[in-house]
Amino acid sequence: MLRKRRKSDAEKMESPLDAKMREVAEREAKNRAEMEQCQQVIKDAPQRAKKKAEAQREQLIARAAHTEMRPGNRAALPDRWRPMEANVAAPARDKRLRAERRQGRLLFFVLLFTLLGAGYWLYYTISHS
Repeated sequence: MLRKRRKSDAEKMESPLDAKMREVAEREAKNRAEMEQCQQVIKDAPQRAKKKAEAQREQLIARAAHTEMRPGNRAALPDRWRPMEANVAAPARDKRLRAERRQGRLLFFVLLFTLLGAGYWLYYTISHS
């Protein structure tokens, strides 16, 4: 007697067309999930940008308010008229920089010669009038 084929045997054997359709369906589901994820990222982008800008602004404010006295930091200017004031956040500088000393010396001589010139001009105009 011949044995009848069961449906389960037929279901086990899959045709190439069925395999292709299953593969296409899997790719389509994967693409849909990826599209939903991309749409969610696009939807959340303004909120993320706002949070990032806010964090940068806070960081900039914190950096500008910091009173550290580094040579390149001009955000917090030191008060040169009160050098004895206790500022815990600022490290003490024992010695002025060479460029600052040179600039001070040059300014002193320019002002001295200007004063001498003004004094000479005043003396000359008063004595010869």
